[in-house]
Amino acid sequence: MYRFHTCPIEGEATRVLYRHPTFIDYGLALTINREAEQHAVECHIVTGVIDGESKLDAVTDHTIPLDVQIWCFTAMRTLRDSVNTDSLDLNALFTNNSGIYYYTVNQEN
Repeated sequence: MYRFHTCPIEGEATRVLYRHPTFIDYGLALTINREAEQHAVECHIVTGVIDGESKLDAVTDHTIPLDVQIWCFTAMRTLRDSVNTDSLDLNALFTNNSGIYYYTVNQEN
């Protein structure tokens, strides 16, 4: 899990998941805290059936494909580096994904 502050993030979603473009059972899950003056994002690399409904498991080691790790860490770096921009649009943030899913609190692992 990684957590850092970002610029204001557009929209209302608090739990967003980007699915990897090739390894579709892996993704980057974001939990967005909009309550503070400066928004914060908690990131988890997850695995499981990514369909917007199923529970996912957080990856806690480096046994996943290297391509997935690089993709996730690049996305996290993009988020982290956005701290000095005016705003951030989650729908346009990562064009290299195979779907964006919105989760509810009850689905979070």
